[in-house]
Amino acid sequence: SQNAENYAELVHEQYVRRKLISAANEIASLAYKDASLEDLLSQSTGVLSDAMAAGIRARTVTLSEGLIALDRKIEDRRKNGKKLGIPTGLVDLDKKLGGGAKDGDLLMISARPGKGKTSLLLQLCRNAAMYREGSLEPRKRVVFFSLEMSQEQLQLRLLAQISGIDYQQLESGTYPESKEPTYIAALDELAQLDIVIDDTPAVTPAYVGARLKILN
Repeated sequence: SQNAENYAELVHEQYVRRKLISAANEIASLAYKDASLEDLLSQSTGVLSDAMAAGIRARTVTLSEGLIALDRKIEDRRKNGKKLGIPTGLVDLDKKLGGGAKDGDLLMISARPGKGKTSLLLQLCRNAAMYREGSLEPRKRVVFFSLEMSQEQLQLRLLAQISGIDYQQLESGTYPESKEPTYIAALDELAQLDIVIDDTPAVTPAYVGARLKILN
């Protein structure tokens, strides 16, 4: 009985391994089917997700235990002034979000065409990638899926935001020579950000999920 927990862990580990082997065989079988690539990728992602879920520990907690942990977090933030979430860079928006974007949030931005949604999203991505909670906190990785603009267009927009140089001048290479140092500095700043751009057209939720798992 002393080692019951360790034995249970070993049994569970072998179970997950069998699930992965089974998933691999099923995915191999699916690849031979005469179906669209989109359907195959979607089904394969589902099969693999089931196998991966078997290896995830259940996250259950009693309310009393949860409240104790929550109280400690709140007191820590109150005493040490610790920020909650990743700041968007927009003070008023951060206030509404309770300190910034937090794990598990799904935030949606909607507006009519040409109102600056892409520019705003790029600014938010840039701030998330630049943000450090402390000196030991690594920069955040940001993945940007674009269904309309190409990678080059998005990169040009980011360059224009950081450098202050007109987008059209950057695209055509006609910006003033006096702006060259600013342009080089903006390039250097962008190169340090861990932002991944995926401009694959007509992506599905299954594709997004699969790509995020690979890029994690």
